[in-house]
Order: sequence, then C-alpha cells, then structure tokens
Amino acid sequence: MTDKRNDTRTTNENCPLTLKNVRDRLLDSYVNAFGCQKIQISGNVEKYIDTFYLSDEEGNRVKLYISDDLAYNNQESIPYDGDKITVAGYLNYNRELGEPMLLKNGKLEFWFKVLQITSVERCNESRKILLQRSMSLKTEKNVPVRAYIYHILYSGNKPKILVLCSGTGEEDVKQGVGDSINQYSITFEATPLSNRNKAAQLAEKIRTAERLDYDAIAFSRGGNEAYDIFYEKEVYTTILTIPKYSIAGLGHSTLDEPFLMIFDEVMKTPNEFGHYLKDIALDVQKQKLFERQQEENKKRRNKLIRIVAIIITLLTIVALALWYLNR
Repeated sequence: MTDKRNDTRTTNENCPLTLKNVRDRLLDSYVNAFGCQKIQISGNVEKYIDTFYLSDEEGNRVKLYISDDLAYNNQESIPYDGDKITVAGYLNYNRELGEPMLLKNGKLEFWFKVLQITSVERCNESRKILLQRSMSLKTEKNVPVRAYIYHILYSGNKPKILVLCSGTGEEDVKQGVGDSINQYSITFEATPLSNRNKAAQLAEKIRTAERLDYDAIAFSRGGNEAYDIFYEKEVYTTILTIPKYSIAGLGHSTLDEPFLMIFDEVMKTPNEFGHYLKDIALDVQKQKLFERQQEENKKRRNKLIRIVAIIITLLTIVALALWYLNR
C-alpha cells in the first residue's frame, strides 16, 4: 500500500486546476500535495469588500492574496464579483492558524498567493463597470448624427457611410433604404459581428475605416445572434474614441442597455437603419421642395406688388392730369 504522505505526483504548471482537482489532491495526501510548486487554478470570483475568493458549485473556496504591486500593475485584469479567472501562484499556509491547509467537512479552504492573473472571463456586471469607466473616452460630436447626415444631403453631397455587416445585414439595409440609396455613397463590407474571438479583427477594421474618408461607420446584422463581441474592451473603446459617427442596426440585439450607449445612434434592426437613412433623405427633399415653393410664392408676391405699384402710379398720373386740365 502506497504511503500517501510520500505522494510525489507532479502537476503541470501550465494546466489550470479546478478547485475540485486541488481538493481531491489534498484529501489524497496527509501533507501539502503541491509543496512549493507553482500551479494555476481556476474558479468564480467572489468579492467581499477588498478580499477576493475563488469558489465553485461544490462549496470549495480559496482566499486570494493579491499584492498591492500586482494589483497596481495589472489594473485591467483585476477581477470583479462574478468573473471567472485563472491565477498562477502558490498554495500557502493559513495565515491565521499557521496550518498547511484547513479542510472543513471535506470542503477546501485555504489561501493562495497570486503571482500572476493569467486570464479573466468577465461577467456582464463587471463588463458594465469597465464600460462605465471608459465612457469618459467617448468623443464628443458637435451635432447629432441625424443632423450631420441631413446637413451633408442638404448641401447637395452624398454622405459616405461604411456598413460593416454580416448575416442578412446588407440585404436588410438595402430593402429599408429603397430608392433613396442613390442619395448616399454606401460601402458594405462583410465583417463578423457575433464571434468575440474576432474582436481584435473588428477593432482593427474600425481603426482602418476611421482613417478613410467616411462620415459614419455602421454595424448591421440581421438574425438572432449574440453580440458578445461588443462586450470586448478593445472593440467598445475603439468605437468610443473614433471621431467618426457610429450607428448600430443590430437585429434582435441582446446587448445590455449600457453597451448601446457606445454608439451615436441605435436602430433595432438593419431594416430600421435603412428606413432611418431613407427618412433623412425624404426630409431633405421635403424641405427643399418647401423652400422652392416658398421662393416661388415670394416671386409671385413680388410680381403682384410690382403690378399693383405700376397701376397705382398710372392712376396717380391720370388723376394729376385730370386735375391739371380742370384747373
């Protein structure tokens, strides 16, 4: 029979362990099964005031010791309550009791000295916190996007709009804008808008578009897809900081309300975005028609005034002539 106290099994430092893995190893050994070995562990974050814990569904919990220096140098990676993270470091003695491990009712309780925050998978609530901190980066525009597009059309030019689209996004926009599409210079470019693994690609495409001669950048996708890609910080900070106007036409969007605020204008569907462009073009046409009618009415009034003035002048001359003759 093997003496568990002499358990010399090794752990791959690059392979994250669950809390259950750690518990099972500890329960299978009378001493610290990991010794001074650096390991990685994964779990869900619980935060109480300024203390972080990792926990799992089975009730195992690990208190994390994150030094001030590590927290300061890794502010972008500091977890929030509900995040799922992987950290690298060492299992340590219980700081209060001085015991190697503290096991209660088969549950795992100990503290872990964090040397590195390897990965962070944000939950929606922590994403909102990070977004709110980034909203101050949003580039202020002088006028609303609708007024800006209206002004370009009114001046006789075509607004240049890049539409990054996927799914039925292009087809739906064209259907919505109809014949008014001739009033615009619209470029459609196929772009993944649902796969968060493509976040870097989308951010780079936005930055490239920002350097080109577009008046606005739109994001259009039909269908019922997740839009987690817009939860990625690289994507939403890029949208917030570009000076170009941004418009969202995302069908059946599941984006939380705060994330819709990164755009300058939001439509519920690509088709609605198309109608939005159509309505602006029609408004410009109506305004110009109204102004032409006003100008024509003004010309008619001026012509009538001149005629009346001539008649009055003639009548005055006739009256003076009769007066002179009858004097």
